[in-house]
Formats: sequence, structure tokens, C-alpha cells
Amino acid sequence: MKKYILISFLCFFLNSAAQSSDLALLSTGTYAGSTGIYEKNDALFGYIVYYDYGLVDKFTKKMEYVILDKNLNKVANKVFETEKYVANYNVTRINHKREIELRPNIDYSAASIWNYKDQKMPQTRKINLEKNEISLSDEICFKDNKFSDCPKEQTFRDMQKDAKEERKKDVKYKSDVVIMEDGTYLVYEYYIDNDKISDNSYIKFDKDNKEIWRYEFNKDLKKKQFENTSVLNFDQENLYMVQTFYEKSKITSMKFLRLDIKTGNIIVEIPITNFDAFDLNNVYNLRDANGYSVGNKKVFDDKLVFLGRSYEKNRSDGAIGFYRFLFDKKTNTGTFEILKYTDALTKTNIKIERNGGLSGSFFLAIRDVYILADGTVNIMFEKIKYGNYGRSVATDLILFKTDINFDINEVKIFEKAKSVNETSDYLFSQYLNNDKDLVFFYRDYEKDDGASKKNWNLYINTIKNGVFNQEKIVISSKKDFFIVPSLAKEGYVLLREYNKDYKHNEVRLERLNY
Repeated sequence: MKKYILISFLCFFLNSAAQSSDLALLSTGTYAGSTGIYEKNDALFGYIVYYDYGLVDKFTKKMEYVILDKNLNKVANKVFETEKYVANYNVTRINHKREIELRPNIDYSAASIWNYKDQKMPQTRKINLEKNEISLSDEICFKDNKFSDCPKEQTFRDMQKDAKEERKKDVKYKSDVVIMEDGTYLVYEYYIDNDKISDNSYIKFDKDNKEIWRYEFNKDLKKKQFENTSVLNFDQENLYMVQTFYEKSKITSMKFLRLDIKTGNIIVEIPITNFDAFDLNNVYNLRDANGYSVGNKKVFDDKLVFLGRSYEKNRSDGAIGFYRFLFDKKTNTGTFEILKYTDALTKTNIKIERNGGLSGSFFLAIRDVYILADGTVNIMFEKIKYGNYGRSVATDLILFKTDINFDINEVKIFEKAKSVNETSDYLFSQYLNNDKDLVFFYRDYEKDDGASKKNWNLYINTIKNGVFNQEKIVISSKKDFFIVPSLAKEGYVLLREYNKDYKHNEVRLERLNY
């Protein structure tokens, strides 16, 4: 479920036939990128491919999207006009209206210092998958206790002007609006006064924009006091939050809240007292050493599971490990467990320091988190070190497998060759069998005996019913050709093979042998 480094200089060899589609033949436009489309439950729906037809006028370009189903069959396409500075789009999950939002990626190479201010700011668009219709997103804004359509088709000049006027205000009002599946609205509003946030509220409105309930906090506090409430997850029934209390920038207490989203009533309130409260502040966005976001949250019908870094009071030494927060929806109880790097010393002969450091200036860099249906959490690391001038060396992968109590029961090492000046050799993962099992992928290379040629390998690793299995696919180099593996429907891997000028650009599905 994570995307890290692309495999390059590769040509794939496999005995079995595969479903395939030549991206170069799907459109007469220039290939501009592609990505997967996912349902709300993370199940793969298919893929969207973008093509660029060039400028229509000074500030507008023509593009096309082509939608493939998960078997690589073309099911829809449409040519549309968009802003000049759009390279392609990121895609949201499919919502209850069977829509996806296209959020633009900016093509900065198309910008000009002379006229960009008169260009329209790239807009978020939406595609109705059932009707094959594309339009501007119908985002809603909330201000002065009123709903209205958010400003559209603003130029960069307009936005800079608005931002300048906003900076002049002594108190700045901010709000975010979520349209719920039943047509009601959830609004988060707050005020900023001299960089201090206050008067925060979560407000629920019905379909007719009438207020149903309001949950307020951070109001009428004493000097140097502050409250912060962050949403961990919400659905049509519940709102899950962590509330933090500060005094003179020091955290004094924290608590976990479950609110009934229909009434605003607090269903459960759990004080967080059994570990350093600083830890929970990083649960909202766990990142690895390279700045990539690592998925650290999993929502099940019966539980929520979150993973964050764990620190000691002297935080200058960095994190000492991780904590797991598991909330049981049925019993309304939550538990926190700590896993320290040094806990692994009893399961391996690797020398691991308290902050994840290893011998030879290497350290454990987190690459992925696997949260299974029973609540167990496995953590994938890669041994990496950084030298002068940004030079990096990546080597073995190390997996911490834990039990239901978040205790390490196995440390598994995947030996691989050193990769110099590569960010990572880890690729991505996918859950199997309703989140009970998983498969993860990484790359490695090896030399042929008696030859200088390097053969690239793709390693496919499954853990089913607690049993590990590995499949190695040998990949050999071929001039000017590249292969990129990526996520596919369950039981398959998607392989995209192309050359440097995209005259050959094929994607195909290969079945996994597990």
C-alpha cells in the first residue's frame, strides 16, 4: 500500500501469459502519468491514465483521461480542458456518489515569471465514474455561519491579493467542511490571533444547513493555557479524537474521545496517562527518514489501530521505538503498548541501540507498517546510512513481527546487496484475505557467476496464516527499456514496461504464485 522507488533499467521475463494494455495505443495524446483508483475500503477499482494534447490557448491545455478496470480493460475516457500548469492529477478514494476527485499536480516547468499571475490556479475536478462526466469539484465553504460555493477559477494574482488582505486582519477565521454521505455537513472552525489558535468548534448541520450540535473547546482559557483536539477518524456514526491540554507550551494531559456524530454526545472519554503524552502528537502523520508518509492507521468494523513513535522525556536522542493504540469499538476501551528498538535484542544477534542505531553508522529506517485484522502490527525497516554530500547506502530489510500484545516474537532479516545513492529498495505492500494476510515487494540485484553483468530481481513475499513464503523473479537488463512494478488486484502485480521515448508503453498483470 506504499509507493517508494521505481525499478529501472529492467526487462521482465516470466513464463505465464498475462493480461496487458499498451498505454501508447490508448490515446493519440502524450502519456502524462497514471495511478490506481481505490474504493473506500482500499480495494482496487482500476486505473486512470492521463494524456496531454498541448495548449489550446495562452493559459489552457487539453488533456484526456482513460479509465481501465482492474483487469486492464478500457471502460471510459474523455478529453477535457484544464489549466496550463497541470502536469497530471492525484486521485481520492471513490465516494458514496461513485465519484473521484482529481487534485492537480503542478507542472512548474510550464510557469513563466512574466505572466503566471494571470493564470487560473489549477482546480480540483471530479469524475462521476458511472456517468463518465468530469466537472469542477463542488467544494463547499463556511463563513459567517453561512455555506457557499468555494471560490473557483481564481488567478494567482487574485489569491495573492486575498492572502495579503488576510494577513492584515488581527484575527483570522478558518474553517473546513466535510459533506457526509447522508447529505449533512461537519464543519471545523477556529480563529488565529497572533499565531495562537482559539475558539475551536466542531459543528454538525443537517441537509437544510440548520445546526444540529456544536462541540466547543479552547475557549476562555487562562493565560498560556491551550487545548488542541485532532480527529483520528470519523464515519457516519462516530467521531474519534485526541484532546491535548497545554500550559506554557508543556503538555499537561491528554484524553481520547468518541463522539456520537449524530448528536455530538461524548460516548467514551479515556484519559491517556500510562506513557509520555508527547508520543501521541506524531500519530497523525508518521514519516520515514526520507520524508515519505507511512500508513500508520487501520480502521476495522470492531477496532481502530494506530501506530506512532515513542519517546522518553529526553527527546533529543530521538524515538526509542513505537507505541500501538488499539481501541475496541464494542467495549469502548483503549490500550497503549510500547515496543522499544532494544526489545529486538532477544530475537536477533543484530546490535541495536536504544534509538534504532546500528553498527557502521547504519540505522533502522521505517519503510512500512502492516496492521492485520486481529490487531497485530508488523513493522518493516531498511538498514540505511547517510554520508557526505547526501550520499546514502541502503542494505538489508528487517521485519519486526509482533503478537497480539505488541511484543516482538520474531525478527526476520532479508539480506540484499548494498544500493548506493538509492533512497530505498523497498517497493510496496498489499493486504490479502480480508486483511488477515499480506504480501510485500522489494528489489535486489546480483552478479552472474564469472560475469560482470548484474541481474535484477523482484522479490514477492507473502505471510499467510503466519507462514512466510518468498518468490524471486529474475529480471535482466535491456537497453533503453524500463520496468516499474506497482499494486494490482489481489493475487497479481502490475508491471509497466516502457522505453525512454514512450513509443512502447505497456502495462500487464502477472499472477502471483502463492
